[in-house]
Order: sequence, then structure tokens, then C-alpha cells
Amino acid sequence: IWGEETRNCLIGHLYEGLEEHGIPTFIDNGRLEKEEDIEKLFEYIERSKMFVLILCKWFA
Repeated sequence: IWGEETRNCLIGHLYEGLEEHGIPTFIDNGRLEKEEDIEKLFEYIERSKMFVLILCKWFA
């Protein structure tokens, strides 16, 4: 799903912790290319009760 640098940082630990507790999680790995994928992402965002935005210098 992601590279070595992501798995071993805050983002990777947060993602895995949320998933382990049954909290559906999405991480943008840069693979959203098709219009239907982007529409699906917007659908998930609209149905979300909360979101956490993490900006990282590695993904600038």
C-alpha cells in the first residue's frame, strides 16, 4: 500500500491502529487516477463522521 518510509512513521502507525480497531481508513497513496475512483473517494468523505488530515514534507 505504501513505501517503507510511510510504514515506519506516524501515518503508518495511525493507519494500522485505526484498522486494528475496526475503523475504516483511507490513505491516499497517489493511485487515484480514474474518475470513478475520485467519485468514490468523495462519497466516503461525505459519509465520514470525522477526518484527520496529516500533511507531511515527504508528500509535498
